[in-house]
Parts: sequence; structure tokens; C-alpha cells
Amino acid sequence: MARFINEKKQEINQTPSSFLHYLLLIVIVMEFIRLPDVFGVPPVYLVTGLCSLIIFVYLKKLPTISPIIIIIKIILLLLFYNIYAYVLAWGLDIQKEKQMEARYVGIAIKNFIQLLLFSIACTNLLELKRVTFTITMTIFISAAFGLLTYYFGGPFEEIRDWLWQSRSELVTWAAEGGKGGKGQFVTGLSGTHWLFGYLMTVGPALALVCGRLSRFKWLWAIIFLVMSYALYLNGQRAAFVPSFLVIIALLLYWQLVSIRAVCILIVFVLAIYIPNLNKIESTHIYDLPDKELTLVDRFAHSGHESKSRFSWWKAGAISVIESPWIGSTRQEYANALLGSSPVLNNPDRRKPFAHNSYINPGIFIGIAGWLIVLIYLAMLKKLLTQVFTAITEEKQEKIIFQGVSIILLAPMLNAMFQNASIFSGESTNVCLTGLLFACYQIAYKQNILKSNDRRFKNKYA
Repeated sequence: MARFINEKKQEINQTPSSFLHYLLLIVIVMEFIRLPDVFGVPPVYLVTGLCSLIIFVYLKKLPTISPIIIIIKIILLLLFYNIYAYVLAWGLDIQKEKQMEARYVGIAIKNFIQLLLFSIACTNLLELKRVTFTITMTIFISAAFGLLTYYFGGPFEEIRDWLWQSRSELVTWAAEGGKGGKGQFVTGLSGTHWLFGYLMTVGPALALVCGRLSRFKWLWAIIFLVMSYALYLNGQRAAFVPSFLVIIALLLYWQLVSIRAVCILIVFVLAIYIPNLNKIESTHIYDLPDKELTLVDRFAHSGHESKSRFSWWKAGAISVIESPWIGSTRQEYANALLGSSPVLNNPDRRKPFAHNSYINPGIFIGIAGWLIVLIYLAMLKKLLTQVFTAITEEKQEKIIFQGVSIILLAPMLNAMFQNASIFSGESTNVCLTGLLFACYQIAYKQNILKSNDRRFKNKYA
């Protein structure tokens, strides 16, 4: 009987998609370390296209995913949202007024394949660890490169600019002060400090998870400290707070620190923050000299900025209420935000959307966007709960399952203050969600295996 059970376990863990697994690792690396386009096509799209062909070829041989309805529903929901947004903008002939959706369709299809790839290319603990390590190390490489750019500038800036030469949107963002350089924001290989902030929301916490899984804990401790320092120099408050919270949550859950130690740490942080509250009198953070844009400076300036964020959120909600069925254009959102003043409503004035990725879908496609957000969050909550509470006899699996469930909340919190999220195909959200799918896939198979084992024992006992 024991031999029969072991054979069934090996059968569950075996998959003809080993080639897909290594392609998945390549896709992960290329998501965070972008390369110049090949004949006008980003390399990550070429690799993803290859993955889709292989999935189609091996479709009958791959482990069945049809019972895992919730994963398919989430992937299709995200795909539907992006395609619907594009069709709506195209049908109303307002692509220019809603530029964000027009470029999301290709990204949405790519993410559809990638999320599916996570689900079918990670079938056991070894592959799951390999994917987790790959995501963490790729983020670390980006952080280390950002620190080299921060301290040495010159050649590292040139390498970064060469890697991103085909990203026209980054040229625009760089002109607005987000690119960074020597002594400025740490932007890693993400192109701008706010995109790099998403990586930093999860990087240090993932290093803790990898440290728990590895024998070389000293190495992961160094990686954790390097990424934490990069997080500080990145200067993104929306990245720092979620990252800090999930790190504390992991340490408390693993019982590596006490509540008393956490309280002392919070008091220490406040002791640094409070004396700087009145340090900045500038009306906008970008009016400051670049070398003063530290995390402490940005927190000290958060009073003015937070008022701006709430006004953006309010304007986003108002613009949706005024146009509930098709959402609002950039100009309509700007009218709700700035009013009709010819001075404030200057066409050359930058008009960001709500800086809240859960309000933005309503702006893009109306109330239907908010309904999609609610459905997505409900399904994701169910998935997170099942993965976090999954019963496994493998200690390392439990560490990854619970670690990923907690860490995924960090970029989701960051998305409350930024325009990028899983809905726009932001890489950190996509990869962490895919990692959650992989955890669920493995946990699901193990539950099936255990139930089969119980039926076998009862039948032949």
C-alpha cells in the first residue's frame, strides 16, 4: 500500500511541462529586467508567445486545471476588464482621451498567458521554491543596480537608458522627475521610482521567506538589508508602509520578534519622523533639490500630499457618478478635479488619474469597473484564505504558502495610492498573484491526493 501511495504522489508531482517551467523563470526575469525591443516587439512578449504555443501543444498532457475554477475565473475577469475598456474607448472613438486602456490589451493577453503559466508550470515544492527564489533574486539585482546608479551614476545610468530605450512612456515620466540618477531617487531597472516602489514593497519580505527556506541565512540577511536600504532611498511612502507592515506581520507570525520589540521599533521610527514634520515648506515635493528627496523628507511632506490624494480620489468618484455607464475621459476627470478655472484647467497641466487603482476602473469603464473590482477582491480573498490555511506536512511549503498570502497584500495596498495594479498589468502584482496561483494549485493537488489516500486505506484496510 505504501508503494502504491508513493507512486501516486510521484505521478501527481510529475509533469511534461518542465520546459514550460524554465520558460516561466525566463519570463519572470524579463518582467523585472526589461530588454530593448526586437523588431519593435518587447522580448518578454516573444517568450510569452512561445509559452502559449507550448501550452497549446501540451494541453492534453498537462495536469488538468479544470477543477480549479476560481483561478480561471480570476484570469478571465482581468482579461475581460482590459478588453472591454479598450473596446469601449475604441467604439466611442476616444482612444486619445483614454490612452491608458488602449495599450493594455496586449499587456492583458500577455498577463493571461503568464498567470496560466504559473498555474501549470509549478507542480511541486522544488519548482515553487525555484520560482520564489527567482522572483526575489531578480528584484535584488534591480535594487543593487539602483544603488550603484545612486552612488556612481554615469555608466549605470547609460546601461539603464539603453535597456529602456524603446519605452516611450518612460521618456515622458523621466521629464517629470521620476527617472532618478546619481544622488537622486533609486529606481533600479524599473525606469521610474514609483514603478520600482512596487518591487520594494515585496522585495525585503520575500528575502525573509527565502532566508527561512535556505541554509545560507546569512546571505539572505545581506540581501534583505540591501533591499531595505534601496527601499529607503527609493523614497516612496506608498511602498515603504506596506513593506514595513508585511515584514512585521511575518516576523510576528513566525514568532521571531515580540510585540514589545515591535513597539520599540515604531517609537524609534516616529522619533526620526516627528522632528522632520515642519522641515519642508515647499508646495510640492518635486520643488526640492534632488538630493533632499529622502524617505524622511517625503514623509515630512505627507500632509500636503495626502490632501492632494484625497482630492484625486474624490474627483475620481465624482467623475464616475457623472458618467456612470462609460466612465470619464482625462478632461472630464480634470474638470472634476480642477474645476472650470482657465488657470487651473490648463491643457498643458499634468492630469493624473485618481492615484488609486481601485477607483480607476470606474473612471475607465464606469460603475461596471467598480463591480469588477469587487468581484475580483471577493475571489482573491477566498483564494488567499484557502492557501494561507492549507494543511501541509511539508514545513517549507507552509512557509511559502503563508508568506506569499501575506506579502501579496503589500503591492495591493501600494495600489491604493498609485495608478498601476493587477488591472493594468503591473509586473509585481502579476508575478505575486501568479505565485499565489501556483501555491493554490499545489495545495489543491495535495488535498486531492490525501483524500484518495484515505479512501484507499479505508477500502483495503
